[in-house]
Amino acid sequence: FVDVRTEEGSDASAVFVRKLRQLSAKVISRPGVTATHYVWKSGLQSTITRYTTLEEPKPFLVGIGWVLKCAENKERVDEKNYLVNVKEAEVIFGHKVRVQIPCVLC
Repeated sequence: FVDVRTEEGSDASAVFVRKLRQLSAKVISRPGVTATHYVWKSGLQSTITRYTTLEEPKPFLVGIGWVLKCAENKERVDEKNYLVNVKEAEVIFGHKVRVQIPCVLC
């Protein structure tokens, strides 16, 4: 499963889904128990929440660097250097604030 967002919140998953499929990976469109990996970068809070509620053994929660390294090597690489720290991801949501700036030209 892939949940990758830009800093502005736009979905940027398609690039990584394409790379994974080129490597013959099966990519699912909804997170679930059949996933072996969750690829996540600045994704939705619901993805992290769902991930934390999964039973052990959980899928790998990896960053986009893992996908890029797999593509570079043209094979699955060890996930240990690319794991996302779930606790740090949860903290991000506790501090993320969206600010609306009034339009002075309107």
